[in-house]
Amino acid sequence: MSIPFTQHKLWRCLLVTTAVLIVALIVLGCGIGQPAAAPTNTPVPPTNTPVPTDTPVPPTDTPVPPTDTPVPPTDTPVPPTDTPVPPTDTPVPPTNTPVPPTDTPVPPTNTPKPAPKPATPTPKPVTTNPFAPNAGQSRLYMFNEFSQEVVFTINNKEYKVPPAGIDHPTPIDLAPGRYTYSISLPGAGSMNDEVTMAADQSWAVGVRGDARVYNPFQVYP
Repeated sequence: MSIPFTQHKLWRCLLVTTAVLIVALIVLGCGIGQPAAAPTNTPVPPTNTPVPTDTPVPPTDTPVPPTDTPVPPTDTPVPPTDTPVPPTDTPVPPTNTPVPPTDTPVPPTNTPKPAPKPATPTPKPVTTNPFAPNAGQSRLYMFNEFSQEVVFTINNKEYKVPPAGIDHPTPIDLAPGRYTYSISLPGAGSMNDEVTMAADQSWAVGVRGDARVYNPFQVYP
């Protein structure tokens, strides 16, 4: 059995201490029973020899065998009590049966558009002839280029026509037929004549500046 280094040092210190004590006892024993000698005043060498203090002292603690005997484990393994439980959730068959699509295809509603119609030309306004009579009627225009007012008589009715010229005649609406008229000029006498007008026709008659009379002539149509 090997002694640890610390215990070896303690043993050495103990041995040195014991040797010093033995030497001291021997010295003291030799001085007992002998007569005291006269002092010689000789210096006594010191008897205290240096004692090394760093001598190893052997350990006093002897190793104690362990008293704790191993205790067998008391916890015996407990068998698992959780027995596997069979699953109670049985698979449920799907209840969502596929629903057939209800959205029937809708035919396209974009029917071909008809080609745009060509723009119809705006009808030009019909210009009414200012000499046209009322529908189904006849009209006679009397104009005066003479320097004085003349009296025009037709269909038993007199019309005073001012000297306004051919651009400003006097219109007289009559039923279609044949008429006799007379023109009276101041200081020049009078004259008679005839005019025949059909429906939707216009005629004209007038006095010239030299007091002569124009023959009737058609102005519409």
